[in-house]
Amino acid sequence: METSAGSSDGATKVMAFARKLSKCGLWWVFLGLLVAASLLSPYFLTYRNISNVIRQISIMGVLAVGMTFVILVGGIDMGVGGVMAQSCVLVAVMLPLVNGSVFLTILACLATGAVFGALAG
Repeated sequence: METSAGSSDGATKVMAFARKLSKCGLWWVFLGLLVAASLLSPYFLTYRNISNVIRQISIMGVLAVGMTFVILVGGIDMGVGGVMAQSCVLVAVMLPLVNGSVFLTILACLATGAVFGALAG
């Protein structure tokens, strides 16, 4: 009797650990990838690489904030994502055409985003 109670107690401990791990499992995966990349490449934790990664992620962060507002007000549809993707492509196409003028690129993206958003709405 005591062995079955001990094994069920062990099983509940394992299940509790599995629940805790599932709640923060992605953090462990992220930490593992961070350690592995740091050990495999001497350039991974340099200032230049970290600033490059942050610069690249900042674009998606700004877009995610905008999409969060759309989701919060209940306007979830495929048109919003399509207009957002169209504006991202327009930035990549237009920036070299206007000789790097960020102001003109932003104006063009806002204008076309508003037009396509109005058409999609």
